[in-house]
Formats: sequence, C-alpha cells, structure tokens
Amino acid sequence: MIDEALVNMTVKDYQPFTVVEDVGFREFVGILDPIYIIPSHQSLKKMVEDKHKKAKEEAKEEVKKAKADMEQTPGLEDIREKTLKIVAHFKSSTTARERLLVLKNQMGMPNNKLIQVDTLWNSTYAMLEYLFDQREPVGCELEEKEGFWSELDEVMESIPTGERVMGDKMDFNNVHVGEGNTGDEEVMGKFGVKERNLEGQMVVDFAKRMDMGVVNTYFQKRE
Repeated sequence: MIDEALVNMTVKDYQPFTVVEDVGFREFVGILDPIYIIPSHQSLKKMVEDKHKKAKEEAKEEVKKAKADMEQTPGLEDIREKTLKIVAHFKSSTTARERLLVLKNQMGMPNNKLIQVDTLWNSTYAMLEYLFDQREPVGCELEEKEGFWSELDEVMESIPTGERVMGDKMDFNNVHVGEGNTGDEEVMGKFGVKERNLEGQMVVDFAKRMDMGVVNTYFQKRE
C-alpha cells in the first residue's frame, strides 16, 4: 500500500526517482512508518513503469470497448455517413462555403470550420460536435438547396406527359454521383466519377422521383 502511494506521489508530483535517496525524505518516511523498507531508485523506476504499462493496457481496452459499443449503436454509422456527405458538400463547394459564412455572420456566430474525417471515431466525435454547434446556419443553407429541388419538382410535374426533358444545360457545380450504380441501377450507369457527395445524392434522388436517368453515367469517359 505504501509502495503504491509512493509511486502515485512520484507520478503526480513529477518527482525524480532519486527522491527515495534524499536524506530528508528518508527521515520523514522513517517517522511515519519505521518498519517500511524504502525501495531503491531503480526499484521505484520499475514500479512506475509497471504502473504505466498496466494503465496503458487498461486504457486501450476501454477504448476498444467504447469503439465496439459505438459501432453496434443502431443508426450511428448511418449518421456518420450522412454527416460526412454534408461536410464534404461544404468542403467541395466554394459557393456553399461563402453562403454558410454569410449566414454565420448574420447569426453572430464564429467562423469555425467544419471537420471532415474518414476513420477514427474520436475524430468522428469532433466532426459531429462541430456540425451540431453550427446546425442553424448549416440547416438554413441545406434548406435553401432543398427548396431548389422542391421548386424543380413542381416545374417537372407541370410538364405534359410524353414531353422529353433534357438537363444538359443545367448548371450543377461540384455534383458527383459517384462510381458504380449499386442500388441505383434504374437511374444511372456504372461510369460516374469520384465519390458521391450531397449534391450527387440529390441528383440521383431527383432522377428516381421523376423517372429520369443520369445519362452521362452510361458512357465510359476517356482518360
């Protein structure tokens, strides 16, 4: 018990291992417990290293358990994927970033940048936290984009049945529907480019609602 207290004191107070050889320290311990055998500084060093190793292993197990619990939480991976798409939207679109900055200024909020990560769960937590803190301006920007698609839906529904609609003149900056077409075979081919972003998902969803196709994904591009 005293050994453990000595180790804790050494660690917490950043004491050198040679403290056990100081005359004043040895006299002080002798008064508190005359029968206690004070370890050498080599022995104290080993005791501290053993405690560090044990604490490190326990911490690793806790992190592993926490990660497993997070991965098994229903819907968490889906939330993470959606968050990545939202953040990627603002990272890839200069226009969206500028509008977001304007909204932050109007709301009197600091211009904290959104964080984008891919793997580490501790970084994922930071990404979710930053997005939550900026949920109001981010929500306003996304709501404006959703409004565009709602208006486009109304326009499409007003077109007489049988009329052909081509979207080659429509300006969709930074739209990436992604490579492959698994799950979306009815509206696109396999030759999309890059990883699907938020705008790309909106295009695919629109095509499904309107029974249309993302035509350029049916043709392989030249290198």
